[in-house]
Amino acid sequence: MSPRIALVIALLVFSAGAESALAASRISGRLSDTSYELMLLARSGRAQPIQPRADGRFSVRVSSAKGASLHLIRDGRYAGPVVLRGKKPRVALAGARRVNLGTVRVRVRYAATSRRVAGSGQPIRTDAHGRPLGAGKLGFVRVRRARIAQAGASGTEGADADLDGIPNAFDADDDGDLRLDNIEGAEPKGPRLSLSSALPLDITETINANAGADADQEATIRRYLRLLFSVSADELGGAQRVGVSCVFAWCAGAQVVIPPGRGDSTTAWSDGDGDGLLDLGAHRPAFWRQIYPRASTADIKPGDTFTATTDRGASAVAALTFYFTSSVAVKTMGSHTFSYPADPGSPGSPGNPVKTPRKVQIALWRPQRAAIPGAESRTLMDIGGLHYGVDVSGAFCRAEDFSDLSETLKPSAGDEAPLQDTAADTPPSGATLSFTVDTAACAARGGGDTGGGFPMVSIVAQDASGDLTRQHIVVQFE
Repeated sequence: MSPRIALVIALLVFSAGAESALAASRISGRLSDTSYELMLLARSGRAQPIQPRADGRFSVRVSSAKGASLHLIRDGRYAGPVVLRGKKPRVALAGARRVNLGTVRVRVRYAATSRRVAGSGQPIRTDAHGRPLGAGKLGFVRVRRARIAQAGASGTEGADADLDGIPNAFDADDDGDLRLDNIEGAEPKGPRLSLSSALPLDITETINANAGADADQEATIRRYLRLLFSVSADELGGAQRVGVSCVFAWCAGAQVVIPPGRGDSTTAWSDGDGDGLLDLGAHRPAFWRQIYPRASTADIKPGDTFTATTDRGASAVAALTFYFTSSVAVKTMGSHTFSYPADPGSPGSPGNPVKTPRKVQIALWRPQRAAIPGAESRTLMDIGGLHYGVDVSGAFCRAEDFSDLSETLKPSAGDEAPLQDTAADTPPSGATLSFTVDTAACAARGGGDTGGGFPMVSIVAQDASGDLTRQHIVVQFE
């Protein structure tokens, strides 16, 4: 290589590095209440935790501030956005090289800058007091013209599709239609940490608010509730290792789900490489780990925030907005009416099958979830919009096997759960769904006896994001 060519290459490399450095932004300010931390969320969805100093001051350097937003986190839970003072309220920063926020004053469920700060994108929607519409409600609010707002958004986790002030990563309802994103299966682009729950229960373990009180409900949640943490390696820049920051007390006692997953794992969710993060397993092209939190519903709340970070430093953040606090529960199967809580040896448990015709009508209660704080006044909500199905000892029933659907049930796509409930979420009311299913047609496709020599009928309820609950009932066909 000639000296001249080498010089040109060196100059180009230096120029590129200098340009990159000049393009970087520094964001600084002072947080008025140091009981909070800050989370910087890039429009792409990349996340960067910020720990202010004892006097509240903070300074962070990022590749670009444009479209990024700052958010309050307190004790691991999402506490609201930082609103930029200006002619019109915004949360997304402009692309300046130096961004001085001044004092970031913490208010009720959000914060605001003391000085005018240039923002980008469309103004957010606020209430009459200037508070972001979604603040204190995890974004679970009705937003007029939300579809128009969404059409102009990038769809990344750092964007605010419905302009309620809460970006998609923390928003329980990205499009402002009062249907949870987990139910609809929203799929933002870019880095994303996905959270989903599972609660499969036998008849003797079944818990459901409509079926009656159960003194052992929290013990059942502690033993059987599963949470799945998942992130795509491609979305986080070709990572080789990914770990989750989990700051809650239960994180230290969480255990890894070991198949078949009957709640009896003793394998700790661990930090294998000593980086302070709980490991996700590599299952290309994703990293994931399903765990038993071993915690109660008082310990796991909507708004709990988790950050996944790779060995290359890339991070994605998500707030938990949904998990099953109870299972689907069959009220009647043919002529049999179930009683809850069901004791060991009750009808439908191994060794005591329920006698039922092969073509049987089933009525069931919807499962529940925790209410969204600030947005819903009750503590629990019956979950609408779920997909339902039946399997007979592992053989799933198809849409054509169902008939006599109750008013809100409609045929839908899907092999495991081909019926969809079109009802909205409501407080527990005792309302049921019902259908007739030809179990003989289902069983003819395969499966076997898994109920101590008898067939097992499993009622499945799931959403579009991987959340799933089942109720297992041992039967004897007439």
